[in-house]
Amino acid sequence: MRLATLAIVCSSVLLADTQGIRPRADIDDYRAHDEQNGITVAADVMDPEQVRHAFASGIYSGYAVVEVAVYPAQGKTIDLSAMDFTLRLAGYPTPIRPSSARTIAGVLHRKANPVPPKPSDVTVIPTVGVEYESGGYDPVYGGSRRPGWRTTTGVDIVTGGQRGGPAPAASTNQDRSTMEAELEDRALPEGPAAKAVAGYLYFPLPAKKKPTDVTSLDFQGDGATIHISSPARAKRK
Repeated sequence: MRLATLAIVCSSVLLADTQGIRPRADIDDYRAHDEQNGITVAADVMDPEQVRHAFASGIYSGYAVVEVAVYPAQGKTIDLSAMDFTLRLAGYPTPIRPSSARTIAGVLHRKANPVPPKPSDVTVIPTVGVEYESGGYDPVYGGSRRPGWRTTTGVDIVTGGQRGGPAPAASTNQDRSTMEAELEDRALPEGPAAKAVAGYLYFPLPAKKKPTDVTSLDFQGDGATIHISSPARAKRK
């Protein structure tokens, strides 16, 4: 029983150390930041093209992806939660809270499953898969490949009404699980943090709103209320 408990604790520690992304060495490298009560929060809103290249999952449409870093003061431990953050948009009265990786993967999965076609329909479907490559030797080009999330593309021809044909992109349960894993893996870590942590928060955008409409990111937790004005660096078109 003690060994099982130790294994769970070690797994939790390992997850906390590996989830998220590396914080930038200098907070001035972020678009905006502020500090209160020994907590510094820095943020950068990614534009859709940055998101398209950074993520294999199709989250670039309909979401504002915010890179967030939290720096506790030396000797201070804070208890982080994604729900500590809200996003404000120009012309929209209600603050928006981030969505979880599971929720987003479910939304993308449902979007990839349209109304069943008629038996006579023939559809050409461009496919995009999401997978994680562990790296290793490249037999085509030689040398080694770095591990990471990858997309695979192709085209499937599907006859409506027939079972067993290729499924649309992101429509299978495996696709949904893979997207959830990618988004969770890079999300801002939650739980106790005694050192700088960083990761992404995913905010669902209302209809007709874009990342360029972001006006501020707010943090409220551990006795601090931090308001970061206009953290977006997204390009306006």
